[in-house]
Amino acid sequence: MTASERRLCRLLEKLISHPQVLFCDDNGQYKSAADAAPKLVVPAQLAKFAIDRGLLRVCGVGQVEPCEGTKSWVKRFKCKSADKNSNINAFAAQHLQMEEREIFDEAGEMVLTQVNVATSPLLRLFRQKNELGERFLSPVEFAAGQKLRQDYAASAMGRMSCSNWVRVGLASGAASADSCFYDGNAGRMDARKRVMDALQAVGPVLDRVLFSTLIREQGLSAQEQDRHWPKSSSKIVLKIALSRLADHYGLSVSHEQI
Repeated sequence: MTASERRLCRLLEKLISHPQVLFCDDNGQYKSAADAAPKLVVPAQLAKFAIDRGLLRVCGVGQVEPCEGTKSWVKRFKCKSADKNSNINAFAAQHLQMEEREIFDEAGEMVLTQVNVATSPLLRLFRQKNELGERFLSPVEFAAGQKLRQDYAASAMGRMSCSNWVRVGLASGAASADSCFYDGNAGRMDARKRVMDALQAVGPVLDRVLFSTLIREQGLSAQEQDRHWPKSSSKIVLKIALSRLADHYGLSVSHEQI
């Protein structure tokens, strides 16, 4: 299915919805009459293609109109196009690693969506190598970043089920309120504490870079522009932050012992 065929399909679909006769101009194009709506223009090559295949028929000197089989051809073409796109999406889905993420939509509201973590800034940076084949990030630094991402995903920070808030409102006493938060959510609370402890351990500025890169998945170039940093400086800052994060998790010590 070529781009020309897709364009012809769109033009014929409009022509079927708004039946009219098209008139040939001096350039070989077929256009709508001056008082017709909507205005359609079929390029000369597309018009010849349609006429040769019986999708447009000559109804007068320099005049064409859709044929009886035009509507059926448009339906068949759209079905084939949909099947092809479905196959492409199914193939691409085999190579996706989808996770839930909270992002801000155009209205500034927090929404839950699925993202492909296989294209995360951390993974892209880890895959980068220099001329000698050496990675910019060490496996330990990458593992530390992945652990923080996993803890954040497990914590469900920024989200809480409505039932929990309702139960807190109906609870009487501090003990009851505490039980509402921890009932069934102990794992999330523990994960949230691990995230907060990790960000506090790396220190100010570095914690913001970690959060922007690993959680918000903001590109390093965008961070440099937001913070007015020199070009490529965010990579160095991120590497330092990941190194401190690895120390916090005890990964550097484990790596040395191995």
